[in-house]
Amino acid sequence: MLMEEKKVRKFKLIVIVLFVLNIVFAVSPLYSEVLATSGKGYLESNGVHLILHLKGSPYEMGFQHGELLKDKIMSMFDEYFIKTSKKRGINKKNMIKIVKKYMEEHIPSYIIEEIKGLADGANIDYDTILLMQSFLDILSIGWSNEGKAINYMFGGCSSFAARGKATEGGILIHARNIDFPDEEVLRKHAVLIVYEPDMGKKMVIPGWAGLIGALTGMNEEGVTLSEDTISTSDDDIKGTPFMLLLRNALQNANTAEELRDLVKISKKTTGYLVLTTSPKDQQIFLMEFNPNIFSVFIPKAGTCGTEVKGGEEGKLRAFCEVDDVIFGTNNPRDENLIKIYAGSENSIARFERWQQLVREYYGKFNVEILKKILSDNYDVRKGKITNPSHYTICTDSNIQSIIMLPEKKEFYLSQGSVPAAKGAFVRYTLDELIGK
Repeated sequence: MLMEEKKVRKFKLIVIVLFVLNIVFAVSPLYSEVLATSGKGYLESNGVHLILHLKGSPYEMGFQHGELLKDKIMSMFDEYFIKTSKKRGINKKNMIKIVKKYMEEHIPSYIIEEIKGLADGANIDYDTILLMQSFLDILSIGWSNEGKAINYMFGGCSSFAARGKATEGGILIHARNIDFPDEEVLRKHAVLIVYEPDMGKKMVIPGWAGLIGALTGMNEEGVTLSEDTISTSDDDIKGTPFMLLLRNALQNANTAEELRDLVKISKKTTGYLVLTTSPKDQQIFLMEFNPNIFSVFIPKAGTCGTEVKGGEEGKLRAFCEVDDVIFGTNNPRDENLIKIYAGSENSIARFERWQQLVREYYGKFNVEILKKILSDNYDVRKGKITNPSHYTICTDSNIQSIIMLPEKKEFYLSQGSVPAAKGAFVRYTLDELIGK
């Protein structure tokens, strides 16, 4: 009997060790289990992440999403959106009116069909699901009844891309942290969504239950994207909800250049920085925009530093021009945007830390080094390592961390814990996820 117990304990210990090794070295997940099906779609778990597979027409994919994640979608709305809205003084009824009046007409028709399918599958009214798709535009900025910006909530995201001389082996690499208030809710509703639409590109989007837009993603052509908030005083809610704008661009772009052009012609609501890459010619574009201004930056050799721009009420402008590298936090480079953006001291601190690490690791960037950088909590103001905060690259509200290799169509994702960059990175490839 004692021998049997020892064998059982030994077996359990081996399983635990294997699980820890899986987390530390980001090897493939230990198992995959299908939890539920809906039409051609299904929900699976690999022990670390929930993975939602959606296939078919826009309505079919929406219905599958709603049916498979019904409970999570409802709790996501009740526990997160309503709770956060109240903190921001936002009234649901008023915001539905604003979204339907100013935003709905700018949403592509196929995405409207997906929203309808999601509402039907989850058995939740259409207006509520529509409002959820606009949550980032609504919660990032306070809006008047006329749809004008009146106050701001600062993000803490980071985006980075490098190629050629800057990386180990000359690979193209794209990394990012999403930082947004978690409220101990978003981590419980995180899901990796695999889209296989009848029309457009197959793609993966790490996101959350009930949200069909994108903040991070990669499509079957290896086109990638990430974003950072740069709220400005002339933001205007009369446009496409930002997450849906990026989803539409990712689903229809063959290259980073095409994604850039799709974003440029769209009707935008709020200020953002969007970074996109693609394997073709190792393209990298950094876009900075609001509803009225659109600028594009590419990696090039130059100088790094900070300067005050915009006269007496000027903001601090941080810039860094490095051959084959580009990165951003929540402060624009564009001089016209600098005059009207809300300003963010912590963004400058994080940007300055990125500058230090770009110099330190130039020519060596790879997955392991970027894991280290994304989890960095050195505070440049204090000159030492601190607990994660809004002044460190790995913030205390870091809800997603990812490293993407567009040429291999491979990515390493940490999501579902906070700070995410301190958690488990799981390796995925599009070839393994698509067509399962």
